[in-house]
Amino acid sequence: VFENLPWAAPAKSSNVSDVKMAQKILSRLGYQIGRPDGAMGPKTRSAILQFERANGMRETGQVNAALLERLTQAAGA
Repeated sequence: VFENLPWAAPAKSSNVSDVKMAQKILSRLGYQIGRPDGAMGPKTRSAILQFERANGMRETGQVNAALLERLTQAAGA
């Protein structure tokens, strides 16, 4: 049903705590995501896409294991 949409469907693994962790790190790295709240809104998706693009990653706009690992590395955590 959703395979022909021009954007990626939400990843099933994107839970609130993972999204919030990604938001906090993106914010620390200077990306504009608003207040970290665990919700996958347009600012979060845009920041993820910017981060993925800047780091040579496949652009998904989603929180996943690869993104969290790369964010953690970038933050020096």
